[in-house]
Amino acid sequence: MVSVLLSKKIDIVIRELGGCMGPIWHSYFRDTEYLMYMIDLNNRQQISAACIQLLTILQDKQLTNTPVLLLLNKIDMATIMSRPEFENYLRLEEIIQYSTQNITVHEISAWNGKGLEEILRWLQANYKPR
Repeated sequence: MVSVLLSKKIDIVIRELGGCMGPIWHSYFRDTEYLMYMIDLNNRQQISAACIQLLTILQDKQLTNTPVLLLLNKIDMATIMSRPEFENYLRLEEIIQYSTQNITVHEISAWNGKGLEEILRWLQANYKPR
């Protein structure tokens, strides 16, 4: 669990739930205000499993109107699945069209920091005070 300061008055808590914890993710959804879902574009063997987990999450009633940030990670690597290839593979346009959630997609590199500012802007734009 990490606390992130978005501004002087906005502090949020981020919980990382790894893929192996998929079966218990639903127990964390009740108080979820945002969902950031990261897919490793360099791990082609895991992309299909990650996509199935994403579709399962999007169907959870507790997350019906929760804004979703889909993070496509490892864009700094030469061997990744390209974004157009990924979008076609996942049929992402259809998922976004028919989902009850507002889904935003960003490409990032957790290694060199590319795209991290966009994550903060997305969090600030989607912030709703309690």
